[in-house]
Amino acid sequence: MLIPPGWSEIDRIHAQTLAGPAPTLAVTAASRGDGVTSLALALARRSAATGRRTLLVDLAWHAPAVAARTGLVPSAWGADAVADASTVPAVWWSNHDFGVLAHSTDPAALGLRDPAMLRRALAAWQQVAERVVIDCSPVLTRNAANMPAEAVAAAAAGTILVVKAGTTRTVALEQAVARLTDRGASLLGIVYDDRECPLLAAELERETRRLDRVLPHPMAWLRRAIRASTLLRQEV
Repeated sequence: MLIPPGWSEIDRIHAQTLAGPAPTLAVTAASRGDGVTSLALALARRSAATGRRTLLVDLAWHAPAVAARTGLVPSAWGADAVADASTVPAVWWSNHDFGVLAHSTDPAALGLRDPAMLRRALAAWQQVAERVVIDCSPVLTRNAANMPAEAVAAAAAGTILVVKAGTTRTVALEQAVARLTDRGASLLGIVYDDRECPLLAAELERETRRLDRVLPHPMAWLRRAIRASTLLRQEV
């Protein structure tokens, strides 16, 4: 799902991260499928909309998705290439405010696991962009060809952790937070993704439509009453 960068929720997150204390921002989650790529892409585009040159980097090597979302073809780059500002293989859009460094198909990219090399790469990315957003693998994902999220988070100026309502378990969230803090990551906040958990008002409206065939007018009146209720439309 593509999240419009103009959403008020994105504005609030942007104001507390990229617009303030975090020129380099790591976005991660406890487990897969929590909407990290969607949020990272929206935040990068929101940052670019302010006129700041913003680079989105895909280090979610376990299941890279940025290239597919932006219509790019991944290239083969090694750690040395992205650690030099003159050779960073990013693709920039027409206004040159928004760029993407898609995931690499070259195993040499694993050189970024070296903390010193990762710091060099971040420094290089900040030479070509004012803001850097990094799409990270889930914190609890472990495999041989993965870039550990906590390592990226420790190197970035700030980190946000995405939690998907009804999916992320409490124990997984606690483990992810512990791993991030143990590595010295600056955890700026947790984003609660409740897109698949509709408000009570929406659920009640949906249920009224079951009786539209036999009680169309009362059900229409009831839906208007539900929409007018401030209590039923409150977010939890």
